[in-house]
Amino acid sequence: MKRVALTIPMLLICSLSPAGARNIEQWTYAELFAKSDFVVIAEPVSKTRDTTERNVLTYNISPGVDVIGVSTEFESLLVIKGTKRKKFILHHYRLAPFDGVMLNGPGLVSFDAGPVPKSYLMFLVRESDGRFAPVAQQTDPRTSVQELHE
Repeated sequence: MKRVALTIPMLLICSLSPAGARNIEQWTYAELFAKSDFVVIAEPVSKTRDTTERNVLTYNISPGVDVIGVSTEFESLLVIKGTKRKKFILHHYRLAPFDGVMLNGPGLVSFDAGPVPKSYLMFLVRESDGRFAPVAQQTDPRTSVQELHE
């Protein structure tokens, strides 16, 4: 009986307090495809390189998160939408060094062009400088850059 008496108030407290979770926009494949300039299955062919770009991601995330711009070269395996190209550069971000704990941080992507590179299904938009970026924003690019498994 004591257990029930303690459990009920705890459940009420938990249900009334905010969970602190961040809303991550959910995209359907139809939405990703429609908004993309370039849809491709590709694999990384070069090591990710830092750029001089420094930014703060603020879209759907508070407080903002400091990031460093990076570029990764990919080889197209299958172009599904857009102009066929053998190689292209993906513009994305990595976290800048920071002290502390990050809760509900961005869903960034990273790549390894190792001896057995992984393949990705990518929904991308073309940037003004010719590089490509995830269609679902830079804060949570995992939505539009998805690792394919065998």
